[in-house]
Amino acid sequence: MKRDVLTIISILGISGMLFFLANCGDEGEDPEPNKPPTVSITSPSNNAIIEKGETVQINVTANDPDGSVSNVTIFIDNVEEDSFNSPPYSLSVSTADAEVGSHTVKAEATDNEGLKATAQITVTITESDPPVVTTADITEITGTTATGGGEVTDDGGNDVTARGIVWGKSSGPTVE
Repeated sequence: MKRDVLTIISILGISGMLFFLANCGDEGEDPEPNKPPTVSITSPSNNAIIEKGETVQINVTANDPDGSVSNVTIFIDNVEEDSFNSPPYSLSVSTADAEVGSHTVKAEATDNEGLKATAQITVTITESDPPVVTTADITEITGTTATGGGEVTDDGGNDVTARGIVWGKSSGPTVE
């Protein structure tokens, strides 16, 4: 927006009359007001379901259209987790001690003139039960073979990704 400036110059003429000269001039553009930064949480996605115990990477992008981003702060459930003065704006969080349920992740960006912008998502921490397996008695045992079996009777709310038998010469064998 241009400002019109009215300059009045008085001139005393030879006849003693007073003349006014009006000049409308341009003093230049008004300075643009500071625009706030932009911020977004790129991962995890909004409404993500996360299994308790997983490590989650929180990634944030922030930009300022007319200056620079001076700070990005990440909050979980309104508690400040970390603050960054330069990219990458990224935080690795373990969910091992997180409560099962809904949680808020917020990112707040501040520009070089103090304006702020926020982005917020919700994630849900779930905890599933371990699968339940029933086993059959081992029979037909020889020096090199044995017959046995088992069945997954409850998947605990998760996909069963592998099935197999672990055996050993002593009780309680484990997969190493």
